Amino acid sequence: MQRPLHVVVGFFCGILLITPQMFKTFHLFLPPKVNATNERIYPAIQEHGGVFSLPNASYQPLSGSKLLVDLTNNDDPNKLNSSLDKVARYLNIYAGAGKEPVKVEIAVVFHGDATLNILNNKAYRLKYSTEKNPNISLLKKLHAHGVKLIVCGQSLRTCGQN
Repeated sequence: MQRPLHVVVGFFCGILLITPQMFKTFHLFLPPKVNATNERIYPAIQEHGGVFSLPNASYQPLSGSKLLVDLTNNDDPNKLNSSLDKVARYLNIYAGAGKEPVKVEIAVVFHGDATLNILNNKAYRLKYSTEKNPNISLLKKLHAHGVKLIVCGQSLRTCGQN
């Protein structure tokens, strides 16, 4: 059985997953009776990337999906990069926001200014004169849940890091 084609479109810190069904109908709407809750849930990553349970939504997360997220921006160096929170949201969506949890592979590529988000606390402190790297904790959680974290070597060298 041949796997359906999935197109992933990357844009700065987000992704759009388009499946063959969406090409035909290209509508993302919820039926009138969605049976959703108003409370955010955190099925995989606690405290980050909260999602709403939508078990009856017309479009459900597809098991076996592969997402590539290209991070290029760096927010305030004293705060968590908001793009990493979006990655946690993607993981939480597939882990339990739909009818049932489904398997997903997520890879994050750090380019440009986002490259420095992966520095250890000592290097980050030297670069930004901050107490610590606010991204480390979430990066460790994402990695523990199987998210591949990839750093562009060219960007790392351009930023003056070995």
